[in-house]
Amino acid sequence: MRTRPILVLAIAFLLPLEAAAQLGEDEAKEEESEPAIEASFDGGSEGWMFGIAPRVGLDIPTSELKPFVVAAVEFDVFLPVLDNRLVLALDFSFTYPREDGTGTDERTGGAYDWETKVLQLKWSLDVIWRFFPPDRTLIPFAGVGFALQYLRTVQTTSIPDTGDNTESNAEPGFEVLGGLDWKLGVGYLFGDVRFVFTDLDHHFAGDINGGNVTVCAGYRFTF
Repeated sequence: MRTRPILVLAIAFLLPLEAAAQLGEDEAKEEESEPAIEASFDGGSEGWMFGIAPRVGLDIPTSELKPFVVAAVEFDVFLPVLDNRLVLALDFSFTYPREDGTGTDERTGGAYDWETKVLQLKWSLDVIWRFFPPDRTLIPFAGVGFALQYLRTVQTTSIPDTGDNTESNAEPGFEVLGGLDWKLGVGYLFGDVRFVFTDLDHHFAGDINGGNVTVCAGYRFTF
């Protein structure tokens, strides 16, 4: 008859231990599942991302104009698909290449000097493919898009009383680009190469002077 109280006491003692052990197992399972949840959001959860990317570099015209400094800024929208690898980019650039030389004209008394300056403004809408998700350290990218280029050419000479010769117009074209992002801080340090072509044939600047190649470096802020 004494075994019944002992059995009751044993059950009363073991039940809390079993409950505590079960609680410990549940907490351990929750702790193990938390890193997996965090990892699923590391490196792009395919949410919206945005970027602003100022850059500077060298503009190399395809005409006889001399290379010149180019300044630009790009506004990025990382689409919430494919690990944010697909980007729509609105880009604006500014450069002011020039050329100079000498000429001769018997009607003006012989030799004269001339200088041609071309203000170039470019707007483009590009589709860019980034080869890796945003969490990678190095991300190569390539793109293509529609470009609109405005040129204003001014030619001055040393010939007295001739004034300036000017031309200005805008023309659509296309842009091809490629580059590399290096993850650094809150964004990416990057370099890119772009080829822009618009069929703008200004008389004073030579044929296809709307075409150019730019080599630039900048920083892409992302948020």
